[in-house]
Amino acid sequence: MSARRKLVHVERIAIRWGDMDAMGHVNNPAYFRYMEQARTVEVQVYAGAPGGSSVPTYYELKIGGELYADGAATVVFIDMARQTPVRIPQTIRELLQ
Repeated sequence: MSARRKLVHVERIAIRWGDMDAMGHVNNPAYFRYMEQARTVEVQVYAGAPGGSSVPTYYELKIGGELYADGAATVVFIDMARQTPVRIPQTIRELLQ
């Protein structure tokens, strides 16, 4: 590595269970995935007005401030045991409004 270098970005990456071996050591290939991930685009996430059990989400993917892609998805809150939609909890609803 060059003695002359400038910090241009910091990426915080959680170590996933699959990144480790049985002894809890990070597997070597994971280091390369971490380096690849640090080169990824900036993703901005926006939320629309919440409904009863769902909220629309919107995404913008940018590099150097330039928009390269966008997308949208609807997030539905569900009762995992019953596998049915449930009303968005009030604390989350307040954060979204």
